[in-house]
Amino acid sequence: MGFMNPCLELNGMAERELTSFYAAVKKMFGREEAERSAKEWIGEISSAARVPRSLREWREISVNVAKRVALRLETVGAA
Repeated sequence: MGFMNPCLELNGMAERELTSFYAAVKKMFGREEAERSAKEWIGEISSAARVPRSLREWREISVNVAKRVALRLETVGAA
């Protein structure tokens, strides 16, 4: 194996994490919520001070957005 471009590696991690996150939300709550959550996930990265550099940091973004999804759905369910 040759040298792996760090940008390509980060893109790959981001793509895999977002794809997994989207699939999980879609399976549990449907396409509409998955799309909304994916936009939030991307927004979380956009507002970050720096691009995550490890799988753990990418996963942390998913966890943060998942918490907001849970709160949003809890609020909707309580209404």
